[in-house]
Amino acid sequence: MKKISLNEKKHGPNTRYGAINRALFTGNRARLESHLPAGWLVVVQSNDLLPTNGDGTMPFHQNSDFFYLTGIDQEETVLLLYYEGGSYHPILFITETTPKKAVWEGPKYTYDEAREASGIDEVRPLSDFQALFGELMEGAKGVYVNTNEYPQAQAEVIGRGSRFMAWCRTHYPKKPSRSLKEAMTSLRMIKSPLEIDLIRRACQITAHAFKEVAPQVRPNMYEYEIEALFSASILRQGSDGFAYAPIIASGKNSCTLHYTANNQIGKQGDVLLLDVGARYSRYASDVTRVLPIGGAFTERQKDVYQAVHRIMEEAKKCLVIGRTLRAYHREVGQIIQEELLKLGVLTQAMIEKQDPQRPAYQKYCMHGISHHLGLDTHDLADPKAPLAPGMVLTVEPGIYLPEEGFGIRLEDDILLREEGLEVLTEEIAL
Repeated sequence: MKKISLNEKKHGPNTRYGAINRALFTGNRARLESHLPAGWLVVVQSNDLLPTNGDGTMPFHQNSDFFYLTGIDQEETVLLLYYEGGSYHPILFITETTPKKAVWEGPKYTYDEAREASGIDEVRPLSDFQALFGELMEGAKGVYVNTNEYPQAQAEVIGRGSRFMAWCRTHYPKKPSRSLKEAMTSLRMIKSPLEIDLIRRACQITAHAFKEVAPQVRPNMYEYEIEALFSASILRQGSDGFAYAPIIASGKNSCTLHYTANNQIGKQGDVLLLDVGARYSRYASDVTRVLPIGGAFTERQKDVYQAVHRIMEEAKKCLVIGRTLRAYHREVGQIIQEELLKLGVLTQAMIEKQDPQRPAYQKYCMHGISHHLGLDTHDLADPKAPLAPGMVLTVEPGIYLPEEGFGIRLEDDILLREEGLEVLTEEIAL
């Protein structure tokens, strides 16, 4: 197993995995500076701690941009970058531990732990932030703020960053407030060697889990029993949980793209679609494999499986440096169309009558074939940007036949390199 660039010492009070080399975060801040004009402030807010009901809260999930720049996995924290002497300088503001918090929630970062984890020398209590921001804003040209924007988001998320930007526009109407989205997208699309090591480790954990769980699948198991086996495996290996809600879909459930109920019984002769990825040090993996429940595919299931496998292998060849994802998806769409013709799912007449804006194949493969992978399962990306070395993407074609009661999807995680592709999930051969 490849050695991962981690320190043995843990930098945070709640860290499950080994501490991440802080050079990752100091390097990320330096790269951000190259995208910033002189004389501005930058404020990056942590995510909210969200309530459930009563006095309960949801498990905390850090804002990805904030983690990318600081390595701090804690609520009520703020990164401030101010411009002085020709460069940007960071200040980290953290919530202070009180005796009551320590009893109910456990310890928070100490100043020394925060410095060690982030590589930021100046760490202050969160209560200092507003006054210092006001002082620095007087001489600044404006402020950049992290906002949670994603074009495919199903609902608008008004996080701390967006609220802070609205506050700035109210209290400093003559100072422009801009989103960091464009700069962070450009940065996060290209993974550094340290990030690639963490993603590779997440993939290794996922691979081991597939190898543990697959032999235990049998007819008449509930989908959630299989989910439990995956959960136990990845947690034993030091993962901090699933990178996304696992999809354990038997039979016709395999035709629902984001099926997460996982509450049905897998029957003899069904296919079992397993879309599962471990998260490690906040970095995601994303893998899909399909098993026959009971040991063997039917001839039709086998034909569709082999077609999807061919599409996946051909799609990998289309991930060419310099090509855009939009051009890539158009090319892979033609490959899917040809396989559907061979399967008899499409006819030439259907293709001739199709709407060019919605090709006929999309009825049976209605999702994109690749997305960027990193701190988020669907990581920040510009679809118009050319593919480049250091990008990590999925390749995940599928064919879904609800009228026949099953769907097949296969998914690998791919690192683009100058010398060619590296399939990070290649060892998961089911």
